[in-house]
Amino acid sequence: MHIPTNKLSLQVSKIPEGVLLIELLLIFAMASLDRAVLGRFPWVNEAEDEEGLHDLRVSVNKGRPFGTMGWTEHMVERFGLGLTLRDRGRPKNNG
Repeated sequence: MHIPTNKLSLQVSKIPEGVLLIELLLIFAMASLDRAVLGRFPWVNEAEDEEGLHDLRVSVNKGRPFGTMGWTEHMVERFGLGLTLRDRGRPKNNG
């Protein structure tokens, strides 16, 4: 019988056999998946232009869906997010 002599070997000895291998395989699979996904969508890591960055900030601050106008309108209608398209406060008096 092996008696662990330090904390690390004591911790590793408590892990059932095969668990470490499964965790390493999962980490490798996720890293491979990330590379595959980024290869299909190269725009994911591209910088936004000033207008796109402004739209993204407004979207985050107001909780508004971020995307093309058609997609945004569809999501607003689908999830009842109409308030996210309006300005804050009372409507301005036009008279």
